[in-house]
Amino acid sequence: MELEEILSELENNTGKFPRLALEKATEERSAITPVLLTALENFSNHPEELLEKNEYI
Repeated sequence: MELEEILSELENNTGKFPRLALEKATEERSAITPVLLTALENFSNHPEELLEKNEYI
């Protein structure tokens, strides 16, 4: 599972627990951490954009 696939699986609530994506994210911790930190920074700077997306995690 590539990094983009992992992020895609974790981005939205589909009603299913993304166990495989979380396991892969843990394995790719050093690669995924900067991407997740950037996502948090973007959310903190522009929360209104994401609050409109009900399934966004």
